[in-house]
Amino acid sequence: MVKIKPLDEEVILMSDAMASMAGRTLASIYNKFRKQIGFLQCHTRELEIYKFTDLRFTNYMPVFYEAYQNPKREAYVLVAELLQNMHLMNSVDDTTTWGTKEIKAALQGAADFHSVWYGKDSELRQLQWMGKILGTPSMTEMIPLWDALYIHYTEEFPDWFETSDNTFQRELIHDIPNWWSKLDKMKKTQVHNDFN
Repeated sequence: MVKIKPLDEEVILMSDAMASMAGRTLASIYNKFRKQIGFLQCHTRELEIYKFTDLRFTNYMPVFYEAYQNPKREAYVLVAELLQNMHLMNSVDDTTTWGTKEIKAALQGAADFHSVWYGKDSELRQLQWMGKILGTPSMTEMIPLWDALYIHYTEEFPDWFETSDNTFQRELIHDIPNWWSKLDKMKKTQVHNDFN
């Protein structure tokens, strides 16, 4: 499989355009925080991650063949194994075939994978390709964005959520300084976003 990574600035511009389709208020607030939501260095991050050699990581990754980086040409390319015919592949929408054995294997793999960087917060923060790592001050500063997103989804998808869901979501947003500060005190690790 060949993956061509778009520049972080291109991804940020695209997400900015998507936010603008959701209305002026959300677009304006999103624009203010667009470089804080995880897209910085997204064009180099995966290429750097594939350089890891720890078996707790490589045992669960597709075979990595080659990476090509040419900043002058804005080219960031990754060549890895194309996964096919794997047990339970693409079964996210139908988990009926997942038994105890498969669930335990998935949890063990996720634990191994995420243990590589566990408790190495200061090392992770020094890696430029990690991009912006959010903490209590930045999450609190971004409350207007979380509020705007909340308002947008409740207006666009009113049938998806109960009133109690919306109340809980709003309370979580406005309590970020409290609960995120507790997260900040915990050991952290690098995670694979949706861990597909």
